[in-house]
Amino acid sequence: MLSKNSIAAALGLAFALCAGAAHAQAPATADENSSRLHAAWEDVLESEGKLLDERQFAKLTQLAYQAAAVRVCDAHKLDNAAVAATLNDVLSVSDKNLSAEQVEERKAAILISFGARYGLFIAEAHTDKTVFCEDAGKFKDKPEGAPVYLK
Repeated sequence: MLSKNSIAAALGLAFALCAGAAHAQAPATADENSSRLHAAWEDVLESEGKLLDERQFAKLTQLAYQAAAVRVCDAHKLDNAAVAATLNDVLSVSDKNLSAEQVEERKAAILISFGARYGLFIAEAHTDKTVFCEDAGKFKDKPEGAPVYLK
């Protein structure tokens, strides 16, 4: 099991790397942004293969979306304990046939996957910050069965 400090450090690094990458792109029109983001999501999803099962990918995506909402929208805070527990849950499930080195490589790949999602959500948020933040607020109020990490 990863410690909360390890998870916090990994999250901090992923946030910092992705936030910098999201702001490095030149401004574009809404249609260009939509096309770029769609292609970026396809690339990310295609490259992940069977790293996680669908349920785990859904958890990772929810974590990334809500973390991005906290980063971009002033009205939200993150339940760090719930995030740490969920991320630890995703990271700790592993194939028992993996070596210790392979387990660590898998954890790194999962954190990269999380970071890619977080960065894409940050980019999406900046195509229309007002709409993104309103949608995050609506999600927080009515999550329809999805886990909520927003406070």
